[in-house]
Amino acid sequence: MVTGPQGLPILKPPYSELVALDMNRGEHLWRIPVGGASDFIRNHPALKGLKLDFDRMGQYDIRPGLVLTKELIFMGESGSLPGQTGGPMLRAYDKRDGAVLWQEAMPALVTGAPRTYIHPGRQYGVPTVSQNGPPAEMIALSLDGTSESGAPPAAGVAVQAAPVTKTAAAASVPVSAEELALGGQVFGRLCAACHGATGQGGVGPSLTGRTDLANVALIIAEGQGQMPPLSAALAPKEIDAVAKYVVRSLRASPSRAPSPGPAMPPPEG
Repeated sequence: MVTGPQGLPILKPPYSELVALDMNRGEHLWRIPVGGASDFIRNHPALKGLKLDFDRMGQYDIRPGLVLTKELIFMGESGSLPGQTGGPMLRAYDKRDGAVLWQEAMPALVTGAPRTYIHPGRQYGVPTVSQNGPPAEMIALSLDGTSESGAPPAAGVAVQAAPVTKTAAAASVPVSAEELALGGQVFGRLCAACHGATGQGGVGPSLTGRTDLANVALIIAEGQGQMPPLSAALAPKEIDAVAKYVVRSLRASPSRAPSPGPAMPPPEG
């Protein structure tokens, strides 16, 4: 969306519309704005007192997805998570004329196209809702308006914490300074010749960014591919120390940004 003075859209509304086409005749059947104007536009001081119809302006800069049933169109009024534009409403439109038959505010932006399924004999619509920060959720809505789970809890449903990532789990592996020192010594003596001094790879594969502590320890002990087993050459505590050194110390290097190249000369005149 191109913005103009004071951050307002430079194009006149409606900023978004749901449009139905008759593909047999090549004609527009109907068109309807997707929701009303955002709070930013409604409350903008430059538009105060102009008596504009904010309710039919449509949300701006949205990319909604939709799902069709035999008689209905289900579509949210958002879909652009990075900028969090749009609103939380999910609506059911009559396919014949675009009339809004039902609408409900979702807990967050509807950022995925709704799905529909029947089980067993009851039809459901399932939008995906999300926002920056909390985990995304899928919400199952029955088309007949009833729920086997009863009324929703007054305080809402608690959002479960996202599972710990492998990288975070590897970073929290308990290890002492003595173990890291021992692992580094053994790695430099037996592993660096093939895998590089910093684990970047060479004759052997790169070891940077490994998070599978148990698997790394198993490969050191029993070998894999061209790597020989080291259980006869290393004590169990040395194998454990090297594995911990790999997952705790040989972290993946951040991607290097491309060179910006030579600077452009200033314009003449």
